[in-house]
Amino acid sequence: MTIELRKKYKIKLPDALIAATALHYRLILITRNISDFNKIAGLKIINPHTI
Repeated sequence: MTIELRKKYKIKLPDALIAATALHYRLILITRNISDFNKIAGLKIINPHTI
């Protein structure tokens, strides 16, 4: 899934690995770096500074 995300969304490998892990385990990704993950379908993201 990591490589598929990397190719489809043209994101860096570490970001693809993080996103794939969150998607696989149905986790909410908590990050300040929203812009790198916004385009990934099905990924739930929270910015901890907006809570």
